[in-house]
Amino acid sequence: MVDAHVVLFANGVADVAASPDGSHVDAVGRQDSSLLIFDRDAASGVLTFNSRLQQGAPGIDGIDFPNSVEVSADNRFVYTISENQRAVGVFSRDAASGDLTFVQILIDVPNLGVARNLVISPDQRQIYTGSGQRLTVLDRDPGSGQVAFSQLIFRQNGSTGFSRHVTVTSDGTQLLASGDGQVMIFDRASATGELTFDRVITSTEAPGLTASSTEAAAAGRSVS
Repeated sequence: MVDAHVVLFANGVADVAASPDGSHVDAVGRQDSSLLIFDRDAASGVLTFNSRLQQGAPGIDGIDFPNSVEVSADNRFVYTISENQRAVGVFSRDAASGDLTFVQILIDVPNLGVARNLVISPDQRQIYTGSGQRLTVLDRDPGSGQVAFSQLIFRQNGSTGFSRHVTVTSDGTQLLASGDGQVMIFDRASATGELTFDRVITSTEAPGLTASSTEAAAAGRSVS
């Protein structure tokens, strides 16, 4: 259950993320380039509108036509992907109020491309983004929340759509990237977060292969 502000302010919601402690829910609106913050009642699950950030407002950046939002495990930082800016936005959260404050925008057109989604590694040291042709690794500073470019994998094995959805296995050893009826599996180096191609599973091998299959595999279940 949510209050009326959801209807008023959530214009073209592209993605939603709940804070690990369950106290807040964040959503990005594509059509109005916004980032919405809701307070969540732990007992009832009811969401109450908290605040709204919009691209172009003073001191706000990184949410121009956003595609994805994620929250760090310590609940201190929120990350967005801006399609129009080819950028990742970083925001810090006030623990008491839940309010978000802009921290950083990383604009990297060659490496980020039109990224569709992002995921934070279980050890919180990397962020991975996927676009139609690019799989990008960003190093993350857990203290400041800021990010920097680390690695680009472009059109692996000639694919043009392998990374529309990316996820990291719960043990942090592999990354799975799905798109166009296939899942590509990469081994992840524990020390650096760098990715190395392992293998690809196609819809021919696994009929009905979808992005949800990728999530199932990441949760420790086999792709079938």
